[in-house]
Amino acid sequence: MIRTMGMAGLLVLAAARLALAAGDPVGDLYGEEGSAGFVEPKAWQEQTFHLPPYPDLESRELIEVDLALNHFPFSLFIDPASLAIGEDGVVRYTAILSSRSGAANVFYEGVRCSRGQYRRYAYGGADGFRMAGNSRWRYIRGSGAEPYLQVLLDHFLCPSPGPGRERVLLRRLRQPNPDNFMYGEEE
Repeated sequence: MIRTMGMAGLLVLAAARLALAAGDPVGDLYGEEGSAGFVEPKAWQEQTFHLPPYPDLESRELIEVDLALNHFPFSLFIDPASLAIGEDGVVRYTAILSSRSGAANVFYEGVRCSRGQYRRYAYGGADGFRMAGNSRWRYIRGSGAEPYLQVLLDHFLCPSPGPGRERVLLRRLRQPNPDNFMYGEEE
């Protein structure tokens, strides 16, 4: 009997190793396969997008996001009019990073929850948005990404509620304590 259980354990271990070897090393970080009915196909294709209107940096409609990051020198604002969840599963938005001196950095970017990646599509300037020259998908986890992206990924944007449900993300962004909101909201 001990020998039989040992063989069964080895078979389970071998099957697990094969599954890991065949699969994606990153995998489905946020369980989208059961969330909002979005399943990223093997041959994922990013949909086309259009730049939103440039935000009014003085607008009271901008959402200040409580990042709860020590020593982060910026305040983060999201333009609610720009927030969109695509059919491709990408959450796109305009982010404004404002320094204490009043300088503002404006970006139009997207987060791909299922891969833990972001892409900066455009930068803001005096004449509005200009397309980013080296726009590609980059992993958020790691030393290269700005810390606000990690907070957005972990506490506000992911798991994505699915296309057409932007109001769920808007509610999350307006929460005073990002650790207190519930995943799987129903609306």
